[in-house]
Amino acid sequence: MKYKFVLLIFTFALSGLFADTVNWLSEYDKALAAAQEEDKNIFVLITAPSWCVWCQRLEENVLSKPEFQSYLTENYIPLKLLDKVDGVRNPELAGFDFSGYPSVFLYDKKGQFIENIYTQDPVAMVNSMRRYKSSQGVFKPLLKDLKLPEKYTFSADGGGEYINRNDGTWYLKTGSETIEYKQMKYDYEYLYLEHARQEHVIALPMKGTDRHMATLQEGNWVWSDLSDVIRIGGDPYFD
Repeated sequence: MKYKFVLLIFTFALSGLFADTVNWLSEYDKALAAAQEEDKNIFVLITAPSWCVWCQRLEENVLSKPEFQSYLTENYIPLKLLDKVDGVRNPELAGFDFSGYPSVFLYDKKGQFIENIYTQDPVAMVNSMRRYKSSQGVFKPLLKDLKLPEKYTFSADGGGEYINRNDGTWYLKTGSETIEYKQMKYDYEYLYLEHARQEHVIALPMKGTDRHMATLQEGNWVWSDLSDVIRIGGDPYFD
């Protein structure tokens, strides 16, 4: 009984070390309304602490720290979005593009994107929050809503064009030659095209400033730079 009592005290003390004093909101619309009312930017945490090891480490390394909680509460509107609600995917996640758990973003009081500030370093996290405390963001469309470029032109090696068929396929036109490509995926950095017959991928920048080619060698992608690419059309976000 004595040992159980000691263990109970220790468990209670340990839980106090990780006490969460932040009044987290769980809905984006309510966070946006609060941000406008209180004239604060929004701190967005996307997490899955029930199974994600890095989410658990973020809780331990950053989110549980009193200095983080204090600064967040005083200067931001805190929004926490869990991976699931009532056993199903959290519908709030549909409004965000993120590559994995955990993700940490800052948005301004108008709901515009400021920066991705994910780190496991509590000092770096708070410093980023201080840096962007009064920043204005930019409109950042969801990936699914992005308008893809009509084509890319380049002058190296005789010149040519990567042309969008708008059906998930592209083709490279160089002189009299036409080479088929399949659109693999895209993000805010690159559009990835896979050669229809050969084992290589072209990564065309969404901003249209340079071009890269990736070749699969022994299971690893090896990248090389190719220059002088101009994007034609595409989403105004990248202008």
